[in-house]
Amino acid sequence: MWESLVAIVRLAIFSAAHLCGGSLGGGIIFVSAALRLALLPLTLRAARETRAQSTPKLTRAGVVSALIQMPLAGALMTAVRRGLATGVPFLWIENLARPDVMLLGIVASLSVALGATTGQARVPAAALLISAAMTLVFLWSASSALTLSVGASSAVSLLQNVIVRRDQKARGEKARSA
Repeated sequence: MWESLVAIVRLAIFSAAHLCGGSLGGGIIFVSAALRLALLPLTLRAARETRAQSTPKLTRAGVVSALIQMPLAGALMTAVRRGLATGVPFLWIENLARPDVMLLGIVASLSVALGATTGQARVPAAALLISAAMTLVFLWSASSALTLSVGASSAVSLLQNVIVRRDQKARGEKARSA
C-alpha cells in the first residue's frame, strides 16, 4: 500500500512536470505546494484552535490534520528522495539530485520567515537562528529536489501563518470596537 501511494505521488510529479513544460523541478514544486494547499483548510482550523487557547495543547483538529498530512508528506519525500531527478537541471541548479547552496539559503530564509510569522508578539532572534540552522542541518546533504519540495511546503506554511495572523488581528480589532 505504501509503495502504491509513493507511485501515485511520483506519477503526480511527472504529470505536473509535463504541465510545467517538462520541468521536473517545476513539477516537484507544484505537487508539494498543491498537497499543502489541499490540506490548508484542515491545517488552518488546527492552527486557529491552537492559537485560540490560552495554553497551546493538542486539539482534535490538530490530530486529524497530522494523521492525514504525515503519510502524504512521507510519500512525497520518499518519491523525491528516490533519485527522481538524477542529472536533471532546474533554473540555475545543474543537477537536482545534488545539494545546492543557494537553494538551501533560500529555503533556510523561508524557515526564518515562518518563525517570524507565528503570531507571537516578538520572536527571539535566537529562535529564528535555531530554525534556520536546523533547516540547514536537515537539508545540507539532501538533494535539491528534496530542498525544492521542503521550500514549496514552507511557502504554503508561511501563507497559513499570514492568514491566521490576519484573522487574529481582525478578531482583536472587532473585540476592541465592541
